[in-house]
Amino acid sequence: MNLDDTRYVHITGAVNAAGQGMVVCIEEEYAEERVQHAHLIEWDTKQWRYRTRVDWAAVSVCDTDFGWVVLGPRGQALALTPGSATQESVDTPEEGPATTGLMSRVRNIDGGVYAVGMRRQLYLRHATGVWERQDEGLRRTSAAEGVVGLQSIDGFARDDLYAVGWKGEIWRGRPSHWERIASPTNFVLADVCCAPDGQVYAVGQRGTLLRGRESRWEQLEFEGPKEDFWGAAWYGDRLLLSSLRSVYAYDGRELQRLDMGEIGLPSCYHLSSRGAWLWSVGLRSISAFDGTTWTELSA
Repeated sequence: MNLDDTRYVHITGAVNAAGQGMVVCIEEEYAEERVQHAHLIEWDTKQWRYRTRVDWAAVSVCDTDFGWVVLGPRGQALALTPGSATQESVDTPEEGPATTGLMSRVRNIDGGVYAVGMRRQLYLRHATGVWERQDEGLRRTSAAEGVVGLQSIDGFARDDLYAVGWKGEIWRGRPSHWERIASPTNFVLADVCCAPDGQVYAVGQRGTLLRGRESRWEQLEFEGPKEDFWGAAWYGDRLLLSSLRSVYAYDGRELQRLDMGEIGLPSCYHLSSRGAWLWSVGLRSISAFDGTTWTELSA
């Protein structure tokens, strides 16, 4: 399958430490007709391999110790191993996303697969394929709170998690306890990155860039474009951010657009970093960096 074909749009993707990747695509023709579906296509470091199609819209994917987990907005999940694809659900229809609110992100944190969504839903996947709620003290319980939700989660370890989302909310998760942290913004935060420098970075609407740890957070001012940021990842020794148009590096004072060589300025959206590999996944392009060269991954 040719991923450069204009019939296909990339929704998201992820890379693992071996340089293998998984991309979620939809057919443009069906998207216009609002047909719920997603194609899962795997990069094996040399070529693309078609895996499967699901009859629901996938919103996020992460690597795992057995392969990949794909998340759907209504709590659908797909566990992909080298030889199988198993459908799962994060919860029952009565208690889960089907009635509570849409899911937004799945992420591997210290070997644990976590999924977050609206009304501050949080689930942890067990090795058996069973998902367990982890949002006591976190999930919205009163309509008076209005529209709230989590867009992303990351962590230094399973007992030191950070989740961000609507209204600039920041939450810190400790064993069996979630604490809301005072945030310096009320703009939606789209992604969060727990970095090797010991700091947590969150990015979002209108050029929002936050840095903090535990209860102390600050909004970082910088020279450069104030675009909506959709992705954040640590690669090498620096923080990278992505908008729909570019990938930027933050040097502590300004944002510098990454030179992606012959690729030029591809479409951008989400970032994924594992080991020596960095992926930028945009609606129309998938770009991979191995520490030396940017490569456009197309069949």
